[in-house]
Amino acid sequence: MFAFRSGWEFTSKRLLEVGALKPDNYEDVPWIQVKPIDLHSRHPSIEEQDFLLLDENANASTWDVISLSLVINFVPQPKDRGKFQLEHRSPFS
Repeated sequence: MFAFRSGWEFTSKRLLEVGALKPDNYEDVPWIQVKPIDLHSRHPSIEEQDFLLLDENANASTWDVISLSLVINFVPQPKDRGKFQLEHRSPFS
């Protein structure tokens, strides 16, 4: 558990970062344990993995947070971004 100046305490969170460009985006956030993945990884610390092929049953409680921010940016039409978010809002709950 990490305590901050304000007196708040945070428990560590496990983050799956889908479409990661850099492996160290969260290195300054000590309470986030990140696993970066990308379809075509260009960095040895980013696992090459297709998020949509992950086994839902095997990964149901693996992460607390799944970041799809860059994935959503690559969906060309705004209405399709909304559809993507609805379809993938809770893939491992």
